[in-house]
Amino acid sequence: MPRPRLNRQRERICATDRAYDLWLDCYSQRDIAEIIGREYPAFEGTDHKAIGRWVDGAFSASAANAPPDSRQHFDIWQFATADEDAGGQSYFGAMPPQVVENLLWFFTEPGDIVVDPFAGSGTTVDVAKAMGRRVWASDIRGNHYSPHLPIHKHDITTGWPDAAPGKADLVFLDPPYWKQASGRYSTEPNELAEMDLVAFYGAWVKVIDIVFKRAKLISYIISPTQNEDGSVIDRATDMLDPFCRAGWRVERRIIVPYQTQQATGQQATGQQVTWARDKKRMLKLYRDLVVLAP
Repeated sequence: MPRPRLNRQRERICATDRAYDLWLDCYSQRDIAEIIGREYPAFEGTDHKAIGRWVDGAFSASAANAPPDSRQHFDIWQFATADEDAGGQSYFGAMPPQVVENLLWFFTEPGDIVVDPFAGSGTTVDVAKAMGRRVWASDIRGNHYSPHLPIHKHDITTGWPDAAPGKADLVFLDPPYWKQASGRYSTEPNELAEMDLVAFYGAWVKVIDIVFKRAKLISYIISPTQNEDGSVIDRATDMLDPFCRAGWRVERRIIVPYQTQQATGQQATGQQVTWARDKKRMLKLYRDLVVLAP
């Protein structure tokens, strides 16, 4: 539907901003030209070359090259506060935006394509676009948590989405934390959080086999699973197996401690600390962020 008419100069600014936003959403210049023509009739017939110039100008004027305020200098990423995702949400499994900021700062460049097939509430989308990275995101629930964001509905275990870019500079994988996430999202059997451990690893191998052919770099973040008896399943290392078989190597393994409300709300209670002390056990309080390259 055409937008309300504005004066020509203002309409040009709005159309340029819209074109840049669509480019960050991984639309092609030809598709952007078509959308701009529909939404801004004054620019109907604008060709893809002109769109390219608009995008280049907006990209040059952006703050894409600025380092994030949260940037880290060591391989333990600790943030003073990291309880909410980029949209101000606070729900189970929300990814602190500082984690994504640093991942993109160290391992991508402005204009690179980032694909997130476990997008959740869309933290990666918000952060990537703010940092001038192009981003395509999907989730098995679509944009259920953030209807305003372009999060496509897709189950990555079934294959690479037809609508996604053919290649990505970085594929970021934040799968449901098996067992910890059970019942938090849905009870559908194809949810990774609802599978037993063998099925979870089987689904993980499927995902990796799919994204191998599409990514220059792959990164995943996962938490160890601590059982009621205190034993721990170190899934960060277990999940390396399909990479090792394919000849990929670990570029970096980063420790991301849980913080403030996440630590007290999702991790250790006073009773658990007492139990750990009495039973000579350790409690987990971190996630592993692993970056891999071929």
